This record gives sequence, C-alpha cells and structure tokens, in this order.
Amino acid sequence: MVDQSELPFRMLCRNFGAQLCFTPMLHSGMFLKDKNYRAKNFTTVPKDRPLIVQFCANDPVILLEAARLVEDRCDGVDINLGCPQSIAKKGNYGAFLQDNWELIGELISILHDNLKIPVTCKIRIFPEITRTIEYALFLQSKGVSILTVHGRTRDQKGVLTGSASWEHILAVKQAVSIPVFANGNILCLDDVKNCLLLTKSDGVMSAEGLLYNPALFTDTTPCVYEVARGYLEMVVQYPVHTSAIRGHLFKIFHDVLQNYRFEKFRQQIGTASDFKCLMDIVGNIGVEMDNFGSKFVCRPYLHHATKNEPQKSVVSTENVCELVYKKSDGLSSKKDRKHFQENSNSNCKKSRLELYSFCSECGCNPLSAKCDHKCCKKCCKQKCRNLLLICSGHNFKSNNIQ
Repeated sequence: MVDQSELPFRMLCRNFGAQLCFTPMLHSGMFLKDKNYRAKNFTTVPKDRPLIVQFCANDPVILLEAARLVEDRCDGVDINLGCPQSIAKKGNYGAFLQDNWELIGELISILHDNLKIPVTCKIRIFPEITRTIEYALFLQSKGVSILTVHGRTRDQKGVLTGSASWEHILAVKQAVSIPVFANGNILCLDDVKNCLLLTKSDGVMSAEGLLYNPALFTDTTPCVYEVARGYLEMVVQYPVHTSAIRGHLFKIFHDVLQNYRFEKFRQQIGTASDFKCLMDIVGNIGVEMDNFGSKFVCRPYLHHATKNEPQKSVVSTENVCELVYKKSDGLSSKKDRKHFQENSNSNCKKSRLELYSFCSECGCNPLSAKCDHKCCKKCCKQKCRNLLLICSGHNFKSNNIQ
C-alpha cells in the first residue's frame, strides 16, 4: 500500500498483534536513484522486525541494486506482482506483469541468486484456477520463498472489487511446497480463522482491513479516537510526512466523518498543513465524541458488490452493527447496546444515505467537496481528460493531467 504501511503505522499494528509487516510498495527505480525518495519512504528501527521490503519493478538490474540497499535492514524482499491500479499499468509493473512471465522470472532469479535474504512475491489470481496454479508453480521454480495470493483478479478493483476467491488460494496452497499467505475478504478476526481453515494457508495478510481497524488481529473493536491517538503517538516517536497521517486519519475516522455532527472535521483534516494541526483536530474530535455521548469503534469496511455478484463476506452488512456493539468494551448491557445502536449507527446510516453525497460518476467514492463536477478525485481526473474540462478544486486541466 503506497503511503499506508509506513513505520509508525507498522509499529501500531505490531502493538495490536501483527506478526509480520511489509513496507509500502516502493518504486525500485526511484528508490535507487533518488535519496530523498528513499529517506521519505523507507525508515525502520530494530523493533520493526520481522520486516519485508516491497518493491515494484520491471528491470532486473535496477531491482537488484535497489534491494541491495535494504537487505541488511530487513528479513526479505518482496516483488509486488499484485498492484492493479492504472499507474501500474502505465508503468508496466504490478499485476500487469502477469502477461510477461519471462520478465517475472528474471526479476525473481536475479534476487534469489544475489541476495542474502529470501525473495517473496504477492500476486493476484487469474480467472481460471488451472492458470493460477501454473503461475504459482512457475514463481516457485524461479526461487520464491513465500507466495502471498490475493484472491481477486487484476480487474477486480474499485466498484468491481467484489469478493476474493478463497477457492483459488486453496488450490495454490495444495499445488506448491512453499509457504502461502492468503489475502482478501479479511474484515475481522473470525475471517482470519475461517480463511486459515478453508484455504489451509500458512498465514493471513490484511491490508485495507487494517487501515480501518489496526486492532483486527486482536479480536477487539477499540474506540476510533483511542486508535487515532495511539497512531499519533507513534508518529511522535517515528515522524512521517503529513500526507500519510491524513490518509490514516480518514480511514480510522471513516464512520465518524460521515455523521452530520462530525462532517466539519473532514475538510479540516484534508487541509491540515502540519502534525500539530492534525493533533489538535483529533483532540477536537475526541471532545465532540464525548459531547455526542456515544462510542464510535473501529469496524470493517464493506466493499460495494459488483453489478452481477452480491457482496459475499463472513461478516454480512446486516451483522455489522451487532459486531460493533457486541465486541466493544463497556457496552455489555442490553440498554447500553440499544443506546449505542440508536445514537451511533443509526445516525451514521442516516448521514451516509441522506446527508452525505457520493460521486456523481461512480456513485461509490465520497464526493470531493471542492470538485467542480461533483465527483471524487479519481473520476474527476478521468472526466477532465476525456471531455477536455478543467476543475479548479482539484487543479486539473485537460492538457496537464498525467
């Protein structure tokens, strides 16, 4: 995850039970050539172990030289073959290398033959199980020590995300002899347990799920304010750039910011210029939560279903409310749970459906308040490019969108 698994967030997750952490995805070319990029995107400390450094790449020589810069400060180097974003397609890396097995083999082999530490890979599946198994066996033959399988195809993203296929992961695990980590559909600890049981995998990775609940592996749903404060305390110890902090606060306070009483804090977080300002905003959110009288807790984020597939998850949308208030501390009595449900979840639901606006294009992402076209940032960029428009709010012009 670019900008999302930086050192302070990794340390927060380790405090909540994560046993192995990955760095953000690092661009191997920029990491090798730009010392400022290295300083900004890769920091670690002795307590930050075991650690795998994650690269995207399409040049074996550059990848090796970049990996040599970190091999004494980590426990493994990962080649990200799973990123499905458009920037990966444009840069010819991530999941878009699935069509070039020869190059993938060269990337793995050069690291396997020249590094002192193991090489791992994260992949996305092919629609066909047989093709996915063939792919996994090929990666194993080239020297991969651990294979992380995200049970979605590279086309399953955004509004087409849908559900991950644990069936594919099980097939891969049964076919290879190396450890396999499963990824996808992980919203709570019950999902972790079910995934291990059904896929027979050696470990479970959570990426997006941890952004909304860093305590996912502890089977708790702590108060969002306490989690945010804990993250900021880590930032004090391990400073990081402001954009990463903002991103985490938006995820941690996801439900809170959709409640009409807290909407004002969304813009404040988005425009905050420094760490002190963000600390003050989080403090004000805590005060407002006390005044509101309900305890917002971390809870899973449910993707929208695809058009042709209903949303499938171990945690159904009907049971999310129950998951939240049954597992939150201090809400054990029937009266407390009823009060929480009425004052927290109902208001969030009302705010989400009636008071909060969504993108006019995709209908999925939150509307950017500053957008001239009533879109989220991603859709606005695409609309400006396709229709030769401008957006003063996002500072997009048809002739300068990259």
